Amino acid sequence: MFHLKRAILAIALFIFNYSASALTYQYTPLNDEPTYKIDIPGNWIKKEISGNNGKVVYFHPADNPMVVIEVRSFVLDKEESIKSLINKKAARLSYYYPSIELGYERFSILRPGVYETRWILENKKGRFVEKSVLLKNNNEVIIAGVSAPEKIYGNYNVLFENALFSVDYSDASRKSENKKSIDNKKSSPFFSLGESLKNLYLFNLPNKYDLSLDDKNNLIQEIQEK
Repeated sequence: MFHLKRAILAIALFIFNYSASALTYQYTPLNDEPTYKIDIPGNWIKKEISGNNGKVVYFHPADNPMVVIEVRSFVLDKEESIKSLINKKAARLSYYYPSIELGYERFSILRPGVYETRWILENKKGRFVEKSVLLKNNNEVIIAGVSAPEKIYGNYNVLFENALFSVDYSDASRKSENKKSIDNKKSSPFFSLGESLKNLYLFNLPNKYDLSLDDKNNLIQEIQEK
């Protein structure tokens, strides 16, 4: 019991210390790309790379640039499916990693409409784990990813999961000018934590990972309309 209490205290202190040092970064668009918010460790270094279609923003600890939180925000020239975007991500990863393996791809259970992927990557520097979430609203796309060497990925798991789960692309955080007049609730699948938790009954669906994309989209639409 004593050791259990010590373990609980250590976890509580860790969460408290992390929460106290976390910062919310808000992206300011260069052009028409969507804005977003994301929680990142307060003492991590930020780097930005500007392009013709927005910026790629990186965060990493000062002592290890191979541990990365990366966010890309951009606008598609034409409508593309999630599968097409995943294929493009694979092509982008293959430029840096000769060996890539897609561990899984699926819709998030806790965040309807958010698509998750997990990759095992390898280059001359070793094996890496990369996890990402893809948020898409019409032709606006945000891809947030986290990566680290496989041997130490677990050390950053709490930070990584918090970053990915905190990505805020809600209607309230997006620019309102020059947007089509649409029903916000039905058009935007990005909700707060509290509303996402109301959908936990998805865990009870049989063969939830075997559903087709159309079936999953129908389920998400049914949830949103309730």
